[in-house]
Amino acid sequence: MYITFRGSSSTLFRQKLKPEQRHRRWLHHERRVAVETTVGGKNTTISAGKFARLADGAVVVKSGNTSLMVTAVSSTRPSSTYNIVPLTVDYRDRASAVSRIPQNSYRRELRPSNREILASRFIDRSIRPLFPPGYAYDTQIISNLLQGDGLSHTGIMSINGASAALTLSDIPWNGPVAAVHVGIIDGKRKFVSNMSPKEALDSPLNLIISCNKEKIVMLEGYGNEVSEEVICNAIQFGIQEVQPLLKVIGSLKKHSKKPLRDVELIRPSDTVEYTVHQFCYDRILEILRNTSHKKLSRDNQLFSLLDKAKAHIRSVLLDDSGYADLAFWSTAKKAMNHLVMHDRIRCDGRGINDLRPIECDVDLFEELHGSSSFVRGETQMLSTVTFDSLQAASKVDKISSIIGLEKTSNFMLHYEFPPFATNSTGPFLMTGRREIGHSLLAERGLKPLIPNDFPFVIRVASQVTDSNGSSSMAAVCGSSLALFDAGVPMAKPAAGVACGLMMDGADYTILSDLSGIEDAAGYMDFKVAGTRDGITSFQLDIKDCEGLSYEIIENAFMLSKDARHRVLDKMDNCQSEPRQQLKSNTPVYEIIQVPSSRRHRLVGSGGHRLKALIQETGVSIEQVDEETMSVFAPTQSVMDEVTEKINTLLSSPDPNEFGAQLEIGAVYKSRIINIKPSGVLIEMMPTLDRAMVYLAQLDHKLVSHPDDLGLQLGQEITVKYFGRDPLGHIRVSRRALLANPFRRPKEDGQNEGSASVVETAILDHVKDTVKNNTVKNNTDIKRREDHVKNKKTKKDRL
Repeated sequence: MYITFRGSSSTLFRQKLKPEQRHRRWLHHERRVAVETTVGGKNTTISAGKFARLADGAVVVKSGNTSLMVTAVSSTRPSSTYNIVPLTVDYRDRASAVSRIPQNSYRRELRPSNREILASRFIDRSIRPLFPPGYAYDTQIISNLLQGDGLSHTGIMSINGASAALTLSDIPWNGPVAAVHVGIIDGKRKFVSNMSPKEALDSPLNLIISCNKEKIVMLEGYGNEVSEEVICNAIQFGIQEVQPLLKVIGSLKKHSKKPLRDVELIRPSDTVEYTVHQFCYDRILEILRNTSHKKLSRDNQLFSLLDKAKAHIRSVLLDDSGYADLAFWSTAKKAMNHLVMHDRIRCDGRGINDLRPIECDVDLFEELHGSSSFVRGETQMLSTVTFDSLQAASKVDKISSIIGLEKTSNFMLHYEFPPFATNSTGPFLMTGRREIGHSLLAERGLKPLIPNDFPFVIRVASQVTDSNGSSSMAAVCGSSLALFDAGVPMAKPAAGVACGLMMDGADYTILSDLSGIEDAAGYMDFKVAGTRDGITSFQLDIKDCEGLSYEIIENAFMLSKDARHRVLDKMDNCQSEPRQQLKSNTPVYEIIQVPSSRRHRLVGSGGHRLKALIQETGVSIEQVDEETMSVFAPTQSVMDEVTEKINTLLSSPDPNEFGAQLEIGAVYKSRIINIKPSGVLIEMMPTLDRAMVYLAQLDHKLVSHPDDLGLQLGQEITVKYFGRDPLGHIRVSRRALLANPFRRPKEDGQNEGSASVVETAILDHVKDTVKNNTVKNNTDIKRREDHVKNKKTKKDRL
């Protein structure tokens, strides 16, 4: 087989292809593939073979006028990381996709936004479980937005594109999967899929579901206290909507004709696995059954046993390359599942549905607007609440606001996971993708309960001080208590619980209130947050399996409901309603009326008076409408001070009326408050607009800068008032009050006010010049007229 291509010198070459290269030529150089289906009333097209032809797999997904390119590339050499799949996923919103230029100094796409990170996590959680166990080859998925109209969910399109790119490639992967966005429209129980971002804002439920033909791989959702029954019905609807996408993505594999590459999966040999199992299984069960162990002591015992197992492998098999650590943790997982499935107990002594001991406390720090501590077992969360003005609202970058319709947010929850929470070291100030994802999950769990008319911006900082599982759901509980302590008028509290899963063949057991070791040894981490009346946010992650049945998800929802109610009972014993009387250091917010006719008294020329008021008092003042302003003050005493100053400015006689308080030709004392190259800025009266004395009006002699005259800040100077210009600016002069050193002294007999000899001579010279120019102009006109007349006469004679 030959392929003809054009080189850089426009010369034709013929190259013979090897048999293993023919599938690449077929897809990348000759044929293009495109499949199409309809989901939720929108056409979705997946095409390949036009862009990124050197990638292992590349597709372009189009829905409406939104298009994005997804590529999949996997290394041909194994990585040193083998305990997890070395997968990297990056989604980027490109400014050019919405006809914009990035608004930063480099004019390039820099740090990913929260929206981009969230989309990257969607893709990662949807495809990672389907890689074969032991796949240790660096793999990267990149999704680039090519064009966007703001009417399609680019995160959903990226999941489907990543599934299609992996299906087309020769990378070993147990796909495909597909995803849809499910919501409710018109306030009815009518489910729709693939809503636009604008429609999603009005939907009481937003569900993102990724699944294959039979099992659910990933769930993410939030809502306005939606019942478990409604969410389960939405999941069933989503599974049906996904089937057309699964069909067309699966058909791409037939077109590609790429055989899967031969890879070496990292796994212990049968001999090593058997030896480790025989040496460690009973010892691991003994450690897990010892309920006196805490997190650190149990971990120390397990790691000590791991070292003994490695030494045993070296002594028995005389080989240290058998991945004994993988065999050990696989054995530990089997022991944990046996403990739960057969003994029906958990390593900390709890029953299957028991909660860990819960302790709550509020008002820990008097100077904070709100604070709380929530302890569940060995997981502790410290939450604080801060109020600020509306100017402190989190602002979304322009690209995300255009594509995702996100503008600003008056409620923020920031989840923080420092390394000391797990007795480890590491970077502290960096915020990773996990922290951003957990922050958004907990924020969505509380946001429906925050009043829309609350006058302050709220920031909740939830820091994990000790971690042994379910820290993100502890953030929901602790933040709810902190908001109650701050006096935020929430109608009800919210709580969160994480559920786990243990399996033995077809049998399974769902655990309430997941601990850290159960999360590591289990197959599911299912987080659910909400109130007594319904669910506000939820998230499903799976591990070491290719999906979960709908039955497991439904039972997990029902189990989480009972656990959530029991957590809320414990929280109610601490504080069951918001604080009625706010703390003395709570900020104050007031609305003041400023008539349009008097607004300039408060604002001043160029806003200088308003800026000075804000700088002196530390308040925030915003224009609400034509005659209304909002004032935010950190304390009530500051608000009283600001209110008094504002009333003084508004009630005093208007100094900015033309001629008010100032007499034209009068002399006034003023103070220099700023020196500029063009002159000095002076203040004549505290309630009067500042005036500019330009260089020409400072002195009779020519100066290039006010410093040439020795003028200094705060110096008092005398000026003469000449009224206002057409724009309302004050006109003053210092030169008019100074003697002119260049004027000749008066001659004897010259009347007061009469012009000097020099001035008279100059005036006579100007008059003579004007007269001569007028005579000259008239002569030139007469001469031109005579010339035209003579020319006409000559023509008539001819």
